[in-house]
Amino acid sequence: MPIPRTNFANALEVETLADYIGFIKDSCSETGIILFRGQRQDFDLLPKIARIKTIASVTVCEEQMLNELKKRSIPFLSVRIENDWNWLALAQHHGLPTRLLDWTQNPLAALWFVVDNPPVEDHHGVVWSYKPAPSDIVVSKEDRSPFDGTRTEVFQPDHITSRIVAQGGWFTVHKYQSLENRRDFIALNNLRRARPLLQKLIVPAERFAPLRRELDRCGINSSLIYPGLEGLCGHIQWMYSYYSDEVLE
Repeated sequence: MPIPRTNFANALEVETLADYIGFIKDSCSETGIILFRGQRQDFDLLPKIARIKTIASVTVCEEQMLNELKKRSIPFLSVRIENDWNWLALAQHHGLPTRLLDWTQNPLAALWFVVDNPPVEDHHGVVWSYKPAPSDIVVSKEDRSPFDGTRTEVFQPDHITSRIVAQGGWFTVHKYQSLENRRDFIALNNLRRARPLLQKLIVPAERFAPLRRELDRCGINSSLIYPGLEGLCGHIQWMYSYYSDEVLE
């Protein structure tokens, strides 16, 4: 059975896939949207734009990076991007720092993001589950900007890439706090109103390899998560090799 591990009020430990599925069955059966996020390391729930050093104001650089993407990405797009919500989603899925944080409605995909590679220096990984309040879910994106919100919210992007579809992609869009004594993004797990809606699951480093194998037997691997040749080749390579935390059978 999962057991408490960290100082986060709702932290539980997951040893096996059966533990994890048991948690989903016991804790995530009610109606409403439930989102999951897997992390190889136990960091705060902050968007990438808040974790890099920018050459100017973070909001100025954020705007300029997105404008650069809009100008230079046209030859590579297969669909027309209609609004800044989807532009941010596209940027996020291709590695550009944004105020978005990735989530998925697929709990098995979230666990795969934790264990798909060996642990970092034997640190444990985490899966977060989040049950956003209905008032925090963006319903209409056509008449508002993701940069003008008054609080951190949740939205589902349009299916503009195959990865968003395969990963059941959702995002939290984080509010930039600009007060006299504070100018930064606030981690979701540090928001008073969000903490009761979050659940933290600890994945011990020594369980990465067994869970990776269990997920693969259930069809959760890079060829599913990253549809296309890159994900397929990654899965084929893994089938015929082994990682540093795996034992050759």
